[in-house]
Amino acid sequence: MLVARRADRLEALAAELSAQHGITASAVPFDLTPPAAGEALATEIARRGITVISLINNAGFGTHGQFRRATQLGRQSGRRRR
Repeated sequence: MLVARRADRLEALAAELSAQHGITASAVPFDLTPPAAGEALATEIARRGITVISLINNAGFGTHGQFRRATQLGRQSGRRRR
């Protein structure tokens, strides 16, 4: 599963990874900047029936712990969102 804001780039990357590696790569266009985005994404993932067993964050910021708590942890650390 790939998550990012730009649907066009995400779909292209998912298709490329699927073709080159014989995997199923699902594109989930999603903006993770709003404060409740983590929970909204978890809801969307559950709606699609996807089970996440590992998370690779390549956005330049990360926290430790459960994915659903990431937004809550960010608020507690005083991190500012644009």
